Amino acid sequence: MLLPPSPITLQPDFVITDIALPGMDGQQLLHALREREGLRALPVIALTGVGRPGNARRAIAASFAAHLRKPVMLDKLLPTLRELAPQRE
Repeated sequence: MLLPPSPITLQPDFVITDIALPGMDGQQLLHALREREGLRALPVIALTGVGRPGNARRAIAASFAAHLRKPVMLDKLLPTLRELAPQRE
């Protein structure tokens, strides 16, 4: 199990994760979140510093909600977050 077996107390609107993390990469984190009750539908945004052709397509195919390239500019980040965050009343 990649995530600790503690009860989930936070309910984030989304997660932004770098693809190249030490110890657990972004895809492993995505899969670990999908295994958790209450987090399966959580939008996860892939963040990468490498702009290789096809990265965004592969991220979406891997079930990331979006793909952003570093450095992320606010004019790209904010619309993505607005689109993915649930509407609050």
